[in-house]
Amino acid sequence: MPIPEAYAIFEPNLRKLPYPEFYLVLSDSADALEVHHFFKDNWESYVPNFLNLRGHVTKMKEYGVGADRGDREMKALRDQVRARAELDILLIINYVVMRALEKQDPTLLQNTGLPLKENKPTRSSSRIAPVTVPVVLMAKHKRTRLGIESGTVILAGKHVKKGGPYRKLPRQVDIS
Repeated sequence: MPIPEAYAIFEPNLRKLPYPEFYLVLSDSADALEVHHFFKDNWESYVPNFLNLRGHVTKMKEYGVGADRGDREMKALRDQVRARAELDILLIINYVVMRALEKQDPTLLQNTGLPLKENKPTRSSSRIAPVTVPVVLMAKHKRTRLGIESGTVILAGKHVKKGGPYRKLPRQVDIS
């Protein structure tokens, strides 16, 4: 059974975030979880907590100084800490959702500072009836090394990208 929509509000995939934004997400989450009305007193010891998130930010910033100067070892260390931080934030998201499901209270998910899913806009083209768009065709004789090949024509068409269905042009083109 999938997680109900009211509880599936967090974005667990943070791999695409650049380091400064990732630091901000971890810091905001740590600050919010530390003072959250429910989670500040109801946190299990086996789940990473706000102190772990702050530690990750500190280490990544420390290693980032060397990594930004081109030190490969520091870059590898920073990447290792980031991988652990991504795992920890995923565990925290799962724990928070699990506790909210247990209490049957989706309002517990509010004010946690955890990254929220962005509502992706749907394509408007799927909702609106498509408008037909004419295809512009150009005709020319086929050329070979010996000249123009008799009785052969090449048609090349241009159309609007994602323009929908196409219709014939109402006029005739003279190829003579």
